[in-house]
Amino acid sequence: MVILYPTLEADLACPSRYVRARVRKELVPAPFASAVLGKEVHERIALSLREGVQVNQGGFRLPRRVLLSEGEELGSLLERAQRSLTRFEADYRPDLGGDPCLVEEFLAWNLELDEKLVRLMGKLDLLLGHGEGQEIWDWKTGSPKNSREQMRLYLFLAYGATGNPPRLARAIGLESGEVGGGGLVGGGHSLGLRLATTYAREPERRPG
Repeated sequence: MVILYPTLEADLACPSRYVRARVRKELVPAPFASAVLGKEVHERIALSLREGVQVNQGGFRLPRRVLLSEGEELGSLLERAQRSLTRFEADYRPDLGGDPCLVEEFLAWNLELDEKLVRLMGKLDLLLGHGEGQEIWDWKTGSPKNSREQMRLYLFLAYGATGNPPRLARAIGLESGEVGGGGLVGGGHSLGLRLATTYAREPERRPG
């Protein structure tokens, strides 16, 4: 891997990077272009949903230096990121106008696994609706094909943290329009109860 100094803007976006590069004067790798663009696509979608405005499809902000994986071309990555935003605006935003939703919702659940207290945490791109009809949507700028287990984990987390098992969770490929796992991954109350009783139980409250 080529070691490069990133820009100050990239350092400030990551506190640990800032400390390593600016305080300790360490050489740190520049960020991968795919990761930078994926993060910005997610941020633009989140801002669009929170403020109820069209997604910003303007130029992307890139650090002065970025890394490319073997076979990648920056121009192609930029085009793919743009297609992701265009598809979101055309295919998904129109369906999200009426239902209540929580954007980039952080959830945490304290549970006990193998007699050890574990804190399960995660951030959901979109928690849509409420009650038994609630859905989890996870935006993917890459392929969503291998996301089934991640979606099951999100269902498990949401059930434990809120007490309500969502109806389904799906990973949406923004560029391709594909849905991870070959379709919807869900199961309502039966899935939530099965996961909870099989893999974990609520920890007892301890003094202090």
